[in-house]
Amino acid sequence: MVAPFQNVAPAVDTSPPNRRRAVVARLTLWILFGVIIGLMPLVFDTLRATLSVQGFSVITTLARGQLFISSAAMSAGAMGELFFSSSTRRGDMLQVIAGFFCLLCCLANSVAYTQVPVAQPAAIVTLSLIFFPLTILASGICIGMTAGR
Repeated sequence: MVAPFQNVAPAVDTSPPNRRRAVVARLTLWILFGVIIGLMPLVFDTLRATLSVQGFSVITTLARGQLFISSAAMSAGAMGELFFSSSTRRGDMLQVIAGFFCLLCCLANSVAYTQVPVAQPAAIVTLSLIFFPLTILASGICIGMTAGR
């Protein structure tokens, strides 16, 4: 017999195959809705440039710093998932380290975006192409840590 108001939620199966499946599902959703949708302004800008008289140029497109904005938003979202998800354990040292690197990516992208008006376009492009994969990696780790715990 179950006592009234007792928590009777089923236990989450965290065996390795089910955990792996949960991580893959969580990362897939994040890539589809967080990363790809987050990059839509850049995709539309690329499409606009491609259809313009001047044509598409990676330097012209990335030199505006839009990849910094998208990257900062992605890392901020991943930090929110990591620290405020009910499925993560509080005080886990790996969680703190992953969150720190995600925060570092968010700050680096934000500071880099503030330098867009005064920096050389080639420097903005280079930093964008360095920061973006680092942000995806750090954010993906944070998102993966929230799955299946």
